[in-house]
Amino acid sequence: MPGHILLIGGGEISRGETKIIDDKLKSLVPPASKLLFFPTAAGDSEGYIQTIAQVFGDTLEVVSVTEAQGREYAVKQLQTAQAVYLGGGRTELLLNLFEKWELTTSLKELLNRGGVVAGISAGAQALSAAYTDFDEKGSMETKAGWNFSDVYCIVHAKEEQIVKAFDAYQKSGTQADIPFVAIGERAAWHIHVEGAEKIGEGPVWFASESVIDNGVKAL
Repeated sequence: MPGHILLIGGGEISRGETKIIDDKLKSLVPPASKLLFFPTAAGDSEGYIQTIAQVFGDTLEVVSVTEAQGREYAVKQLQTAQAVYLGGGRTELLLNLFEKWELTTSLKELLNRGGVVAGISAGAQALSAAYTDFDEKGSMETKAGWNFSDVYCIVHAKEEQIVKAFDAYQKSGTQADIPFVAIGERAAWHIHVEGAEKIGEGPVWFASESVIDNGVKAL
């Protein structure tokens, strides 16, 4: 589909750890464009809302959408937005709200208009076709996303997790259809009509059709 998708692996935005990625997002839309921020996965954190406004408000009109504002407000804002930023936190909170409010169609329409949809951590997982979710004990589970980006996604990826995560990817049976992308802190995977590439200082590991250089290719 037209437009741009940015899957951001993680990083503390308030400390400038994702600045290269944030600047890339700004460059993909005209100045003064509307950026719609969903802090849903972080429980509509006021501090998060303020941080996004500070980071992007220098060149873009930042509008935050919270659950308290309701579905009608969200749909109306999506109709005139040029970019969307899906914040990090608990992925299920984001998935549940978008399902309840039936917002994925509006998100696709924004992309079809040539807009930008960025997701960090939980937001990136939601945008993927499937993702591996690690818990605090290191256990993992493969879950389904919205399939906006047609990838099997790992966020906050670390080198020591890659072999285990790639094994889960192979066992999931999806490797014949979608690539494996593990995105580390301070890195993003930029998907657009001409292809995809890494953005940022952090690592990305990529594999397609199970053919990898002795495992996973680091980009």
